[in-house]
Amino acid sequence: VSATTSVEICFVMDCTGSMANWITSCKEKVLQIAANIERFVKSTSSRSTVKMSFVAYRDHLKAGGYDNPGIVVCDFTDDISNIQRIVGEQVASGGD
Repeated sequence: VSATTSVEICFVMDCTGSMANWITSCKEKVLQIAANIERFVKSTSSRSTVKMSFVAYRDHLKAGGYDNPGIVVCDFTDDISNIQRIVGEQVASGGD
């Protein structure tokens, strides 16, 4: 990583009902990976920046739209605590 690296990472998570058995583990891994990346990049230079985003998706319904709460999007931000909050709020839901 160079002295002025800018890193942007988007995490995408399947939050459909079929993920019910694994959602907690997936959320923990996303948060762990995010923290490790942030720590590594910032350790290379005080001028390095990290921005992360998050997308949670659920099933598209035959009648249109998505299962509640549908698609959740957190735009790229350098406020990693916001990503942590949104990831932590996700639950597996929907599906047949």
